[in-house]
Amino acid sequence: MLHKTAIVMLVSALAGSTAALFPAPGIQSGTATVTQIAAVRAATHAVRGIVKSVDVKSLVITRSGKKPNELTFVLTPATLQTGTIVAGATVSVRYRTEGQMLIATGVTVDGK
Repeated sequence: MLHKTAIVMLVSALAGSTAALFPAPGIQSGTATVTQIAAVRAATHAVRGIVKSVDVKSLVITRSGKKPNELTFVLTPATLQTGTIVAGATVSVRYRTEGQMLIATGVTVDGK
């Protein structure tokens, strides 16, 4: 019984310390509050499409399929961008929603 208790305590201690070793994306190590971590790790979504337009603060893509539609994403300084995002490029976008806004957390240009 004592052995099981020691193992549970060790596992609990290690689980708590991994948050310090692996902070949530977009949060600098040692500066995050529990609320900030929860916000960053909130439900995220992913979509692919062709870039219609892009500027410093926004990205508009057109999704293909039976019902093509446009999606407009807010780009922030914390948005991870991989590759050169230009009109006509196919991209994968990871995002979260805040009210009616789609906040891009990561944009990757799909290479062929």
